[in-house]
Amino acid sequence: MKKIMAILMATLMITGCSTTDTTSSTTAEPTATTTTATTTTNTLDAIKESGVLKVSVSPDYPPMEFMDANNNPVGSDIALAQYIADQLGVELQIETMDFSATLTAVDLDKVDMGISGFGWTEDREEQYELSLEYNTDAEAESGCNGIMVLSENVDKYETLDDFDGLTVAAQANSIQEEITMSQTNAVVEKIATLDVGILELQTGKIDGLTLSCTVAEGYANSLDNLALAAPRFTVDEHLGNVVVVKKGQTELIDAVNEIMEVVNSEGLYEQWYAEAVEEATAIGIEFE
Repeated sequence: MKKIMAILMATLMITGCSTTDTTSSTTAEPTATTTTATTTTNTLDAIKESGVLKVSVSPDYPPMEFMDANNNPVGSDIALAQYIADQLGVELQIETMDFSATLTAVDLDKVDMGISGFGWTEDREEQYELSLEYNTDAEAESGCNGIMVLSENVDKYETLDDFDGLTVAAQANSIQEEITMSQTNAVVEKIATLDVGILELQTGKIDGLTLSCTVAEGYANSLDNLALAAPRFTVDEHLGNVVVVKKGQTELIDAVNEIMEVVNSEGLYEQWYAEAVEEATAIGIEFE
């Protein structure tokens, strides 16, 4: 318990500051409006010229992205970002920030792409260039979503209707926020990081926290006063995740998609995911 709470607090400290290191942090920007104009700069050429690929990540989503015992961002999405950088022949620079800032950073050209457990949505497809989906197993992150509650209250919730009028938190601008708003009559509280939601749930400030099932189980198995309630949300046919690039950067997304074809055909992400589960388990985050 003390170990996992120390990790959560470390993540909060890291996502709340700003540095210029290779694994740097960026304070949250206001949510971007719909992108309509096509940029003129070829980002792919700029990446190769600079020799650096900048990727935005919100490291509070184990095992896809989280902070290790040395406060370094790790996880299967980090491995994917590294693989993309390697295939492009450049260095990887991870920019850690609140989830709500990860897409804004793409809009404002602070990073070249976002890789942070993004699920496909119609709005995202309209506003950004999205890669081929990865992590598409039936148990993929976006394929199962539920509400985590205090373990002492878990038997109170048999359907989503049982959350009517209660306060349920979800990360701002996430699929979890969208489905909580559309499929429940709960009062939805937007949070910047999952760590904030965990602490608010433990202290009784909220009644529930919407998460992917895998992430929820990781937290619940590490913090014995939390549990995943029985109800599940309905999701569309898009079960995987996507890499996000600024609208109009077709050369870059085409290059990413060539890489993603190899990732998917060779099952690389599944390998990275299994390794990330082991790494998370080693620091006290259990998924079974």
